[in-house]
Amino acid sequence: MDGSNVYFTLFSSDSTIKYKKDILNVLAAPENGIYHFRYEDKYVQSDAQTMFQNWSHFRMAIVAFRSGSNANEDEQFIVPIRWVEIIETELVADFYTITFRIKKYPRFSTDFENNSHQFSGINEKAKNYFEISREHKELSVRKELLPYVNPDYKQENDSNWLKIVKALSLIHGYDNFHFLRCSPLCVASKKCGMQNEFTILEESKYTYLKVDYYQSSYDPGINGKIHVDVNPDFITVASGIGNELESRYDSVKISFQAKKSMNNSLSEINIYTTGLQLETKINIPVKIVKNKSSKFFHALIMALGAFVVGLPGILENNIEWGYKVIISLAGAMIMIVSNYIETKE
Repeated sequence: MDGSNVYFTLFSSDSTIKYKKDILNVLAAPENGIYHFRYEDKYVQSDAQTMFQNWSHFRMAIVAFRSGSNANEDEQFIVPIRWVEIIETELVADFYTITFRIKKYPRFSTDFENNSHQFSGINEKAKNYFEISREHKELSVRKELLPYVNPDYKQENDSNWLKIVKALSLIHGYDNFHFLRCSPLCVASKKCGMQNEFTILEESKYTYLKVDYYQSSYDPGINGKIHVDVNPDFITVASGIGNELESRYDSVKISFQAKKSMNNSLSEINIYTTGLQLETKINIPVKIVKNKSSKFFHALIMALGAFVVGLPGILENNIEWGYKVIISLAGAMIMIVSNYIETKE
């Protein structure tokens, strides 16, 4: 990142089910997950298109929810959702695909936060933002930072997500949605490593994540649940299957165990909600690697085998040649067995 402080705003609206799901999924995804939006070029500001053509490094952007461009003035709405780091842009025909890495939840500007507790307050801000021209209202990608967020994208606290989902809940029909927030996968409170878009899981180790959920109007009749899908050949769900969402605001903890498999096996964990009007789906690609302690054990056995193979060379000459051959063969067998066990795992 250079010091030019160029930011982008990436809007997704409520004009289609897909766009709504995009917002819910980006809102819920764990930090450093990869996602993409696709825009027709006429909705991308010309200044932004110029920047994309001369792309040389990552840029920060704010993903924001907005009402559709055809919404009446008294229905217009804007809510900042998530900081993201744009990592790639691609133009195919007349469509831009913008791929980004998901980052922290933004902090509202003081003025926006003061107006974020009722629909009319946010509606007034949205009307002010869209009043410049029809063209301005139609644009979905802008080379500018949405003015309703604090520009410090590294600053976050636990209340930011809650303020965002409470603001979204003011929209008619959104008050019965379960908004989710998923933590990164962890082992003993330490975040698992990442390799590109893949979270690294060590075989046989238990990992876990926490999913927070919030619903403005809790209705026990909706009977919402959090579900987990994995490939059972690679991953076992140890706990947290089918958790019922039994309150307005709470969290569930889900545990996993990666099975022994070929090194660098690829799989994914899918977490989604049911029983609601609209689904949130969290997709976490994972790469399963050998357990570090297992690797150390195999290295130790191989070293022992190598030592035994070479032992006859340092033994006294009065030891019979046949015994030396047997010792070398024993060392070779140790190495073969160790290698077989590692391959079998």
